[in-house]
Amino acid sequence: MKDEILFLTENPIKIRTAEKALGSFGIKVRPIRLNVPEIQAETSAEVARFAVLVAIAQLGAPVMREDHAFHIDALNGFPGPYMAHVEKQISEDKLLDMMRDQEDRSSRFELALAYADEDGNIREFVHCVPTKIAKSAKGNLLKGWNRVITLIDDDRTLAEYPYDDRIDLHTANYIHLAQFLLSIE
Repeated sequence: MKDEILFLTENPIKIRTAEKALGSFGIKVRPIRLNVPEIQAETSAEVARFAVLVAIAQLGAPVMREDHAFHIDALNGFPGPYMAHVEKQISEDKLLDMMRDQEDRSSRFELALAYADEDGNIREFVHCVPTKIAKSAKGNLLKGWNRVITLIDDDRTLAEYPYDDRIDLHTANYIHLAQFLLSIE
């Protein structure tokens, strides 16, 4: 099994999450920075896959990339993989206005992890976290839309959860990657 995987990110939360999940399997995570354009695609898996294809061509070492999308059912899956851009343009209050008359407030995070081994073989893992849009903004631990997104079975918004209480929501793909790597030993 690989004892170290390069992680194409500078996001400290993603790094901490990957270190927690993969570290429990004895896999070290080494964050790296590469100039990889982030493509516009229909899914977060396509974005992550493109990044590792570019990275493996440059590095020749096992590398992974995670990308997130957010889908609101009443808005036909909008904004999808464009959330980072859209959230800068549409405040949480504007999102609540858009959702005001919607009975269906269901949504989900799509978390996609792409992994490339040293030979360029790609493996993808996708995990969805069911969520819903709250009726009002709450919390101050996070900003933006996190103040109006709740888990499906909780009324607290993500901005009301301390990080350590929600880290496990994001570890599934890393655990699946570790299990996959163990299975091919």
